[in-house]
Amino acid sequence: MRRYVVYLLESEVAKNYLGKEKMLYQLFYEAENKISPYHSVVKKQIRYITRNIPVKKLHHAFVSELKHALTSFEPEKIYEVQLKESTSRAILIVNPNYLSIYSYGSIEAETAFFEVLRKIESCFLAVDFKNYNYGWLTPRKRVELA
Repeated sequence: MRRYVVYLLESEVAKNYLGKEKMLYQLFYEAENKISPYHSVVKKQIRYITRNIPVKKLHHAFVSELKHALTSFEPEKIYEVQLKESTSRAILIVNPNYLSIYSYGSIEAETAFFEVLRKIESCFLAVDFKNYNYGWLTPRKRVELA
């Protein structure tokens, strides 16, 4: 099983931390594992740099884009995708401040969720704490000013 936590960052934060994603990962890691003696401060920092998940927008996108693969859902809370042609299954759980994705088998089901999310917002950052992986769902570009 793979687990991803997906945060929606403020656009200004996403722009300023382009190329510095490791710092964001470390902040989220500290909050997830409660390793900082300043856990309450870390949580406040995360609330400040993230936005609430647009739950209604997400629901409409999942229902319309994943209708062929959506095997079950509890509106605005839990969504499950299982692809019949492969051994891929993913469950997405909606929290007000982040999304949790649990994935089994091959990566096609989780990729289906990621594709929909990247169409909704460009500032989603996915984190896999177990494997120390993180990255933007929508590739970001650095703009060089002459």
